[in-house]
Amino acid sequence: MPKVLVACRAGTRCQCCDDLFVYFEPHHEFQLCLIQNEGLRTVELAIEIQPNLVVLLLEPEPERLVVAEAFKLLMPEVPVFIIASTTWEFEKEALARGVDAVFDRGDIRMVIENAKAAIERQPINSEN
Repeated sequence: MPKVLVACRAGTRCQCCDDLFVYFEPHHEFQLCLIQNEGLRTVELAIEIQPNLVVLLLEPEPERLVVAEAFKLLMPEVPVFIIASTTWEFEKEALARGVDAVFDRGDIRMVIENAKAAIERQPINSEN
């Protein structure tokens, strides 16, 4: 079963996490893992979890993209999505740094469809 790692700045289920879980819940083909976004420690935890997709809930500040860059360096085959109250400049910067997709907090439903497509494109790994 594909694992979706959700890293939230709050570390508990904030409203955005709740919305994300509500939209993912009917899709039993995903296993959701929620962790607190603690910068680079988040990447270390992800390496242990071995997700098929990483979803970062971030503030739209370029310095927050360090975690996304680290994911792409250490786990280049794993798609990284960002959910943020985004601006065009932030989205452009995120994509330039290797993020696969950026979603506005109001577009949570789109995350599901894109998650399915991103996971389907991955090679099958018997460990996940």
